[in-house]
Amino acid sequence: MLANPQAAAGPLRVNEAVCFSDAQGQLKASVEKAQRKLLAKAEPLLQPILESGEEVLYAVNAMTPYSVMEFLTTSWMITLVKSCLLVVTHRRILHLPITASQRLRGSISEIRYGDLQRITVEGALGKRLVVQYANGKKERFTLYGRGDAAKLGVLVAQVTPGVEPTGDPGRHFLCPRCARRLHQGEEQCPVCGFAFKTRQRALFWSVIAPGGGYFYTGHPGFGIMDALTETVLLVVLIVGIIGGLNGDAESWTMAGVMGVALALEKLLSVYHANHYVAEFLPAG
Repeated sequence: MLANPQAAAGPLRVNEAVCFSDAQGQLKASVEKAQRKLLAKAEPLLQPILESGEEVLYAVNAMTPYSVMEFLTTSWMITLVKSCLLVVTHRRILHLPITASQRLRGSISEIRYGDLQRITVEGALGKRLVVQYANGKKERFTLYGRGDAAKLGVLVAQVTPGVEPTGDPGRHFLCPRCARRLHQGEEQCPVCGFAFKTRQRALFWSVIAPGGGYFYTGHPGFGIMDALTETVLLVVLIVGIIGGLNGDAESWTMAGVMGVALALEKLLSVYHANHYVAEFLPAG
């Protein structure tokens, strides 16, 4: 077990024979070291969430599923924005988004084996964990590391999908304080009152301040780049308007182009901020 003296919930229940072994079932010091590091990072979120008797089997670094639009608007940086930890237990897989600096974002979601129709590790070059829910919907998590993918493949092959379904298949976010399942649109947990960042505030900061939506949702790198871009566009827009007012017709054209560009940049900021707050980021 991994102990955290500052947590009231006590140590995590870890199946060390499984967690600290490789895909062939051989205990390895290197695997144990890596797993202890990942679980120590995840422990603050896991302790209030794990159920009585639930055992942690393995943890891997991965990338959260993303849409084509998200990829097109973030390019290679999608790997930083969508980084996560997947913690496998004998009942479910827990999804913990993390920052580019490997810190927990504070949100957590679960995939119950009972809600699955199929779960596999697939891919010839890049390995992915593919989960298909009972309603037919699929999600694909990109996996990092050949060894982790092989080990995860062994574990999910032992999962029995469809056992004890919840009746609401899918990946569900949980309150990090009381573990209640959350529903989109909730701004706080109706049971314990834990508050989350909201779409309204994300929209407000995206519109009112350059890069504000990104800073609000905890993406400072994007926030700085967006702030610089919006500032340049705004300055050129103002220069164009001033030139137009002084009788320069071409300045109005420049101002119009810059105005459209600035509006598109704002819309992109709002789009991203809405996606980020949908992961129930803690308000504090």
